Amino acid sequence: IIYYTSLLWLFYLVYELGIWFGLFCDPDCNIRVELLIIYPLLAVVSLVALLRALWTIFRGNARS
Repeated sequence: IIYYTSLLWLFYLVYELGIWFGLFCDPDCNIRVELLIIYPLLAVVSLVALLRALWTIFRGNARS
């Protein structure tokens, strides 16, 4: 899941760069409704990846 999270963040970076350079939106677009979906999605996926990584770390240390 960590790899998928990294890919989602990479896609988001490319998308934001496209917005910044005016490829996906004109330079005057101030209100971006799509962020109401993108930000919560990135937050949930990032939290799940973080919890999964912590679970793996602590579970691995407990067995040693």
